[in-house]
Amino acid sequence: MKAIVRRETVEMMKALARREMMIEMRKATLKRKMRKARLRREIRKVTLTREMKQD
Repeated sequence: MKAIVRRETVEMMKALARREMMIEMRKATLKRKMRKARLRREIRKVTLTREMKQD
């Protein structure tokens, strides 16, 4: 009986760990996307100001 319970708890722990990993991965990708978007915005701003100065 004990072995079965232990196996189930192990499976649950594995599932939890996997879910945690997924959440962390999603957070990381979101952060990366945000950073990329911010960089793109900054670049666009810089190019716009440069074009304005040229005129």
